[in-house]
Amino acid sequence: SARRAVARSWRASPANVTGPDSCKALGCAGYVPGASCQCTAKCAELQNCCRDYAERCIPMKTHAGTVGLSVNTDWVLVRFWALALLCFGLGVFVVSLSFNLSGTHRVLKQVFRCLDAVSVDDEPQEGHDGQGGPDSHASDCDGDKLPEDGLSQQDFKTVYEWWGMHFKDPVLENKWSARTAHARISDGAVACVAAISMVGVVVYAVAQTRCVHFSSRITTWVNLFIAMVLLGASVTCVYFPSERLFWPTVLGFFLYFPAQCLPPFGMSCEELRNLCSGSQDPWMVQQYHHVDCSMQGQTCVQLLMTWILITPWVMPRVEHMHGIWAWILCVFVGWTMSYRRVLGETVYDVEETVYRVVLLSGVLLIACHTKYMLERGHRTKFKHDVQQAESTKRMFAILEFMVPPHVIPPMLTNAEDPIAESINHVSILFLVIDDFDRHTRERTPTQLLLFLNEQFTSFDKICVENGVTKIETVGEEYVACVGVLPDDVRLCEERGHDPLLDRLFTAARQLLELQGENVKYKMGLHTGPIVAGVIGTKLPRYRLFGDTINSAGRMMQKGLPGQVQFGEATYADMGPEWKRLVSYRGEVEMKGKGFVKAYTFAPKSGNDGGRQRRGGGRMQVSFRGTITAHLYTDGSIAQASVLKVPVKKECAFSAGEVEQDEHRDSADRDFTMRFEDTLQSMREKSGRHWWLLRETEGFTTDMEREWQQWQHDSALTYKAQRRFALMALLVMGISAIELHFVVKIQVWRYPHPLYKSRWRWAVYIFSRMLVVLLQMLWWHAMSTMECIRTSPKKTQAVLMLTICTSVMLLYIGYDAILFSDTSAYRNYVRFTNNFRSPEDQFLSLNFVLLYYISMRTHNLTFYQSFCFVPLTVLIVALPQIYSWSHPESDKWETAFSDKAVFLLLSQTLINAAISHEDENKSRARFKAQRAVKITSTRTKDILDKLMPPLVVEELRNIRPGAALPSHQYRHATIAQSDLCGFTKLASTKKPTEVVTFMGELFGAFDVLTDKWQVCKVETIGDAYIAGMAEKPLTRTNSPIAVVQFGLDMVRAVDVWARHLGVDVACRVGVHYGECIGGIVGNAMQRYHLFGNLLVVMDTLEATSVEGRVQVSTACKEEVERQLRDDPGASAERIIFVTRAGDELKTSKGEVHTFEEVGGTTYLIDSD
Repeated sequence: SARRAVARSWRASPANVTGPDSCKALGCAGYVPGASCQCTAKCAELQNCCRDYAERCIPMKTHAGTVGLSVNTDWVLVRFWALALLCFGLGVFVVSLSFNLSGTHRVLKQVFRCLDAVSVDDEPQEGHDGQGGPDSHASDCDGDKLPEDGLSQQDFKTVYEWWGMHFKDPVLENKWSARTAHARISDGAVACVAAISMVGVVVYAVAQTRCVHFSSRITTWVNLFIAMVLLGASVTCVYFPSERLFWPTVLGFFLYFPAQCLPPFGMSCEELRNLCSGSQDPWMVQQYHHVDCSMQGQTCVQLLMTWILITPWVMPRVEHMHGIWAWILCVFVGWTMSYRRVLGETVYDVEETVYRVVLLSGVLLIACHTKYMLERGHRTKFKHDVQQAESTKRMFAILEFMVPPHVIPPMLTNAEDPIAESINHVSILFLVIDDFDRHTRERTPTQLLLFLNEQFTSFDKICVENGVTKIETVGEEYVACVGVLPDDVRLCEERGHDPLLDRLFTAARQLLELQGENVKYKMGLHTGPIVAGVIGTKLPRYRLFGDTINSAGRMMQKGLPGQVQFGEATYADMGPEWKRLVSYRGEVEMKGKGFVKAYTFAPKSGNDGGRQRRGGGRMQVSFRGTITAHLYTDGSIAQASVLKVPVKKECAFSAGEVEQDEHRDSADRDFTMRFEDTLQSMREKSGRHWWLLRETEGFTTDMEREWQQWQHDSALTYKAQRRFALMALLVMGISAIELHFVVKIQVWRYPHPLYKSRWRWAVYIFSRMLVVLLQMLWWHAMSTMECIRTSPKKTQAVLMLTICTSVMLLYIGYDAILFSDTSAYRNYVRFTNNFRSPEDQFLSLNFVLLYYISMRTHNLTFYQSFCFVPLTVLIVALPQIYSWSHPESDKWETAFSDKAVFLLLSQTLINAAISHEDENKSRARFKAQRAVKITSTRTKDILDKLMPPLVVEELRNIRPGAALPSHQYRHATIAQSDLCGFTKLASTKKPTEVVTFMGELFGAFDVLTDKWQVCKVETIGDAYIAGMAEKPLTRTNSPIAVVQFGLDMVRAVDVWARHLGVDVACRVGVHYGECIGGIVGNAMQRYHLFGNLLVVMDTLEATSVEGRVQVSTACKEEVERQLRDDPGASAERIIFVTRAGDELKTSKGEVHTFEEVGGTTYLIDSD
């Protein structure tokens, strides 16, 4: 009864049961102070065998544990490693077999889909969408060719299965695998390099340990050699990705990491106890106290946990992660069983082994989810990259119609920056169809456009064959030149301008040979300096500015039909063979030039220099970088850019594959090569690259703000409620298991250096409740507080504070229930000589897991994740700091061994590196997504402005090969503006300044076209043409709107000139009448207007007064008619002032009669 009473009091308050008498009361006989006592049978019946070490009686572990056999004999190691390698080989075989079966399954699935695709049965089959045809699975047998122009959102859809994920379109999946294979291998190799650094401390500890025999030191150098081999192979894969080297390296890592914990690379428990028990080495003292040996030891399990958490960045695909299950089973479990069987070691019992297997399995589940999210992000990035490539290629195809190829890269990379260059030697050729009014009268609008299309197509071919760059077409005029392209500039610098003129005169001769009895050309040519640049952002046009282009136009106007007329500047650069073929015409009066000397060239009769060219067929303009057109003669730029090219998908297993059009394939290949060359030049010209957050390069302040909000919405707050709820449930679940352990062990019996021992359980429960409370507060706030989504910076700062607080609370909670670091427990181990794993060792492993989950639950930025590094240092240094500050108090020691502390710090650093790469990828995805959006918007904007929207809609509905549409407008009002004094201003400015000025002015005019709903027709030099007519040119037709548009252009130029302090003014001419609209030519296709209306409009503009708008009588009458019908049609009162005088005179002195413009003209005033 006395013993039972003492036992009851011990259970109620074990602190009161102290001293030898208490132990004797429990039936412990043979007590010796300072030594162990033996329990009698009666004591064993009442209570577990007890040990007294002069402080208190505590329960002893039921099993003492066995360290096993000595590993000094080679035969023991041979037996173990034979079984270990057999287990590892079995795991590799199982994984290989599973992947082969999975690959076979996918191949069979593809074959069956191909059989379905060639089936003659029209009924929907399995794998079809049931809507009249097969879905995207029909493209499975297309080979490696991806139908870029035919991709839909369904093709980009990712299918998620238990084994992995893949794109719905197998062709796209194959392309993703091929394009990203090297990048994935390189990233995996980088992760391997980071992982190999973790074992450095293990190798170093073994090498520096003084209690290890000489053979172990030799093994350490062998271990180091293996590590260096793996490191070298990993670094090689980083710079030279290869699957043949990568997979053996990865297998080596899966073999190398667990081998670190076992002899001969690591110490066995027998070595640790018998050889190192009295060691003074700090590494060994920590390792001995924590019984850190074999694969169950703290260091080994933590090392394997960290390696598993790194594997998402090592494995190329998510399905590869499933092979780690076989590794845990065959290596961790198999090696543990083999080790116990061969050496007989039972330091860790079966229950502890099972818990560690469960722990590693939980870590692997987290790693699989992490890899799932990573691959989904990679696929999203790839999808955006493909979409960006499509949009960029689409933009590239459009720009090839509009500008020379050498200005496309800067347009795609720096769309807002002016693109301009000054070229000293350029020869410009103007060609006009003589007596075009007669052709207009003799032909219907459709016939007229067919006639122009035939003429301009022939001109395009001749220019291409001779390396002449087409600049633009204006009505019946055709403008081309040599000397503006980089190759031409280099050739001119090396050999002079003569070779360029040789090409231009050869083209001019061939053009003249196209003339017939009814068709004659007048051609003018001039040589000199020019300023070339791209004008406009919505509708970019490559334009030439300067006196040279004006002089070439004057030479054409004063030229003779069937001849090329040019001046002294061109004659001086000609070669002697061409000079013999020209004639001196004499002095000819030019507008604004006075009398100039002129020369003419006409091909001699019988000259066979011209080559017969076949009509029709397919055309691809490409000569040494000249303007190119990736089109067919039965299409147009609008069709190529707006419509999706239908791609015929066939399944063919051998020679029965459907043959594609060779010409089209050749054009596609050439176009793709040009596009890839352009992208390569853009990459080469990209700016510097930083090793730290390299993707921040090119981020403006606005982009940074947009990315932060995008990252906040798409990653941080997206499904955040679920993450907080899961974290709370996980903490509560683990806490419930740990509370059972706390009660079972009665941890409140062990003293704590900071507070009383009975407070241990209270501190633990309170800290865990606070962690759960913080998670639930965030869970509630995510659904109720809108400021969380609208204030990214503040929200992320508070979130980081919450995570750091939660980590500290977790550490405080674990410190409250960890007792193996106390002097009481260590004295117990020393006096009892009980070499067993500490019962609370699994708690420190739980902390490592929860710490990692806390760091990775939310997608934090690199700098935020780096904050965990000083937090980790603080956690592991707290006991030492306390000991330094309180030397008189009991020593507060950490529950981690020194190697475990290093691994925890390494894990935190690796997490920061992972966050660094995640942020880089996030920024890259953002830039790609933003580029897709901007490029698509810009493409759509160009298409909308390239041609009238209603014309584009009409083009969408015409059949391939059908004639391009033409329109006759009977009620068109067209305005043309010119900048007075701009040529003089341009002569004093740099090329970039000239182009910037033009961009500013034309940009202001573009805004006015949107304001008045006027259609922009063309820009010619510094002239701007726009107007309205019936559909399809514009949706509404208002002559008043065109007149007010002209008044606003004059005002806009006045404001611009006053702001810059320059003497520039605008004059505008407006005419009303009939004209014809349509598309002509193959290169530089645009919607043109033709007819006498444009000739009269040009005369009205040339003879107008600076700063005024001049209209014809027809325009005045139409405006007055509209005002009578709708008095509120005008936003301001329009006053017509009759133009005085008997004639009209241009600023250059050229005289025109009123009859040329249809009668009296009027200047517009308004109030």
